[in-house]
Amino acid sequence: MGSMAISRQRITFYLKRIIPLIIIFLVGSSLVYDRSLVGGHQTLNNLPELTLAGVRELLVVAPHPDDESLGPGGLIQAALAQGIHVEVVVATNGDGEEIAPAALGMGVIPKTADFIAIGKARQQESMAALQIIGVPREDINFLSYPDRGTKPMWMADWNTQCPYYSSYTKSTSSPYPLTYDRQASYCGKDILHDLQSIISSQKPDLIILPHPDDQHPDHLAISNFTRMAAALELQSNAAYHPKLFGYLVHYGYYPAWRGFYPDKPLLPPLPLTGVNYSWQVALLSQKQEATKMTAISSYSSQIKMMKNFLVSFDRLNELFMPVSLPVLSAQATSGLPAPYLTGGGKDYLEPGRETSRLLVAPGADIIGWQIERQGDKVSITVIMNGKLIDGIKYTIYLKTRDGQTQKYQLSDQKEAQASASFTISISLAELNYPSLVSFSAETRQDVLLDASAWEFILLDYPPLAQATPVPQ
Repeated sequence: MGSMAISRQRITFYLKRIIPLIIIFLVGSSLVYDRSLVGGHQTLNNLPELTLAGVRELLVVAPHPDDESLGPGGLIQAALAQGIHVEVVVATNGDGEEIAPAALGMGVIPKTADFIAIGKARQQESMAALQIIGVPREDINFLSYPDRGTKPMWMADWNTQCPYYSSYTKSTSSPYPLTYDRQASYCGKDILHDLQSIISSQKPDLIILPHPDDQHPDHLAISNFTRMAAALELQSNAAYHPKLFGYLVHYGYYPAWRGFYPDKPLLPPLPLTGVNYSWQVALLSQKQEATKMTAISSYSSQIKMMKNFLVSFDRLNELFMPVSLPVLSAQATSGLPAPYLTGGGKDYLEPGRETSRLLVAPGADIIGWQIERQGDKVSITVIMNGKLIDGIKYTIYLKTRDGQTQKYQLSDQKEAQASASFTISISLAELNYPSLVSFSAETRQDVLLDASAWEFILLDYPPLAQATPVPQ
């Protein structure tokens, strides 16, 4: 009995010391792992400079008031200095921050009027900041769609018959006098129409939009809507060939070195580097940098809540990545490891593991696409970082220009478990021969494990193809 008691005491003694060390190690490893997202292998010297040569019209699309200054505030100044006309679109008014009313002294229990007041204030802040940068009021467009509502509008609330209801503005349409289209509803169809209308009238040579891999749901959705609008305009006008560049705001601990570090470069996070990520930089002069900082300071409502984050974007440079709208021809195949293939085929490499939880489940980590087309059949293969895992749901979402979102799930999962990929086949005839498709994949096990950025593909149809109708 005595020896057993001593053994138990020793076990208890060691457990009390070992378990905390294990917890510290795991938490520390997770933090170190997550912080590895902030910096890649690139330096400012090996990134090419974004040129504005040949650009006459520049369109900047911002999900919220302040994104237009955080991402491309310096580039806008450079464009204006070269005589380029700049148009700015602000998609939402940032009226969906639950802590904002209390942080701004409006009371602990916010009212609908408080959120709308914040939205109006943020519109004024945006106009003040853009005036500092040099953009006149008449070149600023407030679409006034719901903050934190644009992703549901992209996924489901597409038509005016079933618009999105904002729990902040208590409305299905904009309550703001400053609204691009006062007749618009909170639905995907209307936001797409607004963006396409602006692109069609302005015909921008260069479109600066949110990066497709931005982790904020509004940034992701506005990137999708903008790319679809640009693709539709491109298809309706064969002579129109705009360049699209994405800017990043929300991604893990990006930007590295949170706080005011104007002498440091802005570099892409590690998972967004490599063969598929050809970042370019806009170098800022001292005057442009100072002007950008003054503009950022104009967003007083946001400075009170997230100053360190906002001033982190006042750096030596700004970052932009080309965003493509590739065409998939009628007979096209693709194969790894080439990231982009000629002849209409396309491979797409996803960022590396975004979260530490995927370390223990590599079969849930999406690392790439492979797309093939044979006539009116398109096959999409999702490539994982390990073999498929029983109990995880593997899904592909596909959307066409009419807003319908199709959901495809892996049906025979047990048979596919020996593989590190899964494939779905799509009939273009069943989709009424769409002129473009967009798609994304996700993995779930009760909660979301991983999700890819949405990819857009334009579809080319042979003019003499038998039984091929005019694409919709």
